[in-house]
Amino acid sequence: MNFDNLFYQSPQPMLIFDIDTYLILEVNAAAIAHYGYSREEFLSLSTRDLRVSEERVLFDNLKSRFKASDNVFAEGQHLLRSGKVINVQIVSYIVEFKQKKCRLAHIHDVSSVVRQARNFEILVSIGALSPRILIFNLLFRK
Repeated sequence: MNFDNLFYQSPQPMLIFDIDTYLILEVNAAAIAHYGYSREEFLSLSTRDLRVSEERVLFDNLKSRFKASDNVFAEGQHLLRSGKVINVQIVSYIVEFKQKKCRLAHIHDVSSVVRQARNFEILVSIGALSPRILIFNLLFRK
């Protein structure tokens, strides 16, 4: 399987961005469907634009890692075109795209996992769920 098949056919949202400018250079169909932006809209954005405003400075601090590390893992919140905020985990890799050193980002929407964890924390904090029962259920549930 070649790069084009892996990238364009993947059910996982992916994009390729320029390491220096953060501009999105390519995007797959899964990202277009998940985020709600057209391909043209995506290509007019930077990866920084996808972040919620409160996280953009933290994202800027990754710049040195983007240039130095083969693999970079990041977590944060992204904005969909609709304005909805999602929680994401991103793993990015250095790739060459159109004769330029770039990053390929695999984006995982973990919003439902984060929501579940918050619900468990709330239930434990109000005493509606014992932490021991929660751990027992997680370990021995079939």
